[in-house]
Amino acid sequence: MAQERRSGSEGRARRPRVAGASFKRRYDLAPDMFAIVDTKSGRVLDCNRALVTCIGYPKREIVGRSVLDLYDPEHAERARQTPAAGALNQFR
Repeated sequence: MAQERRSGSEGRARRPRVAGASFKRRYDLAPDMFAIVDTKSGRVLDCNRALVTCIGYPKREIVGRSVLDLYDPEHAERARQTPAAGALNQFR
C-alpha cells in the first residue's frame, strides 16, 4: 500500500510538468501575439512566435525590452494617455 501511495504521488508530481509543457507549446504556437510582461518594470519576460513574426525582431531582442518599445511611437504615446493603461505610465 505504501508503494501505491508513492506511485500515486509520483504520477501527480509529473502531471504539472506535462500540463506546463502543453501550455508552453500552445502559447508558442498560438496564432495570436502574446507577451508576458513584468508588472513592476514593464519589461517583456517572454513572447510567442506570432509576436516575433509580426514585430520582425528575434525573440532575444524583444525579451528584456519595455513593453512600450513594441508600439510604434504614435501608439505608445496614446497607450500612456489611456486611463485604462494608467499602469503603463510608470514605464516611461
